Amino acid sequence: MGAISLGLLITAVTFGCLYTQVVQQLKKETNFAAVNFGNCTTKLNQSSVAYESLRVSFSQHKQSTEEAASSLQQDLIQAKEILRKANDKLISTDDNLKDSKNAEMETKQKLNAAEHQLTEITAKLHEETLRKRVIETKLKQSEEDFTQLKLRYIQMQQTKRSYLELVAQTEASLQNCLNYKNEREKIDVAYCPENWYPHNNKCYYISEEKMNWESSQRFCVSSGSSLAMIKDKETMAFIAKKRSVIKAWIGLQRETKYRQFIWLDGSKEDHKNIWDFKGHCGELDFRQKNLQMASWCTYEMNCICEKDMVYLQFAQECLPPAVSVGKNKYVHSQ
Repeated sequence: MGAISLGLLITAVTFGCLYTQVVQQLKKETNFAAVNFGNCTTKLNQSSVAYESLRVSFSQHKQSTEEAASSLQQDLIQAKEILRKANDKLISTDDNLKDSKNAEMETKQKLNAAEHQLTEITAKLHEETLRKRVIETKLKQSEEDFTQLKLRYIQMQQTKRSYLELVAQTEASLQNCLNYKNEREKIDVAYCPENWYPHNNKCYYISEEKMNWESSQRFCVSSGSSLAMIKDKETMAFIAKKRSVIKAWIGLQRETKYRQFIWLDGSKEDHKNIWDFKGHCGELDFRQKNLQMASWCTYEMNCICEKDMVYLQFAQECLPPAVSVGKNKYVHSQ
């Protein structure tokens, strides 16, 4: 009985100690929980403040967002209007571009037509230019022909004056001889100037000086003659025997490389009779079997002059061997 009581007492004491410990522990935990609760309450209050702040901020943000959305919607409406106007302007610009392209095509067609007309006008102008050149060439040829005719006329006038002088001189110096009776027979007597060579009713002279073709023609005209028109090989051979010249100018010329050779009397010479076509003026080259050649007119060489013989009538008994006319002495050619 006592042991049980002791056991119970020990148990009670033990339980009391445990209870005290438990109570203390609970107090500690309660204090801790109270502290934590206070902390939680503080945090809850802070969270409420933060929530309220977030709610106000959200409300403000929502309001600003709604205002921004409204502004963006207005901007979108304005942008759509601008895009619509831009689209209308683009459509108008596209129409203008189409019109411009059509206008450009029309302008291009007009330019092509104008270019075609210009080509035709250019071709006609070229034809007119060629025709003008032909006319100018013919005019130049006519002027040269006129110059040659003028030179021939001067030559004929000089020959006529020489003839008249010769006749007058002969009649004066041979008056007694010409007073023979009419029944006496008279003959035609041919005369050439001294140092000239008679051949086939012509008188020929080979110059000592070397000149170009134009100077040679002037030289011959000054003596009442012209550059010789030697058209046959017999006369060429005759001239070759008289003087030891290599080559000499003759009265043959052409205007350009592709024109025909013309003698001073206006007659044409066949190209087949001309050797070496490089020049425009005619010469006799005695090294090439007396052939007619074409050389450059500026070359300097001897020249051959030609004039008609002078014919006088005399009685056979009083035929003079020579007759003087002015400074020229004419020699009987028979």
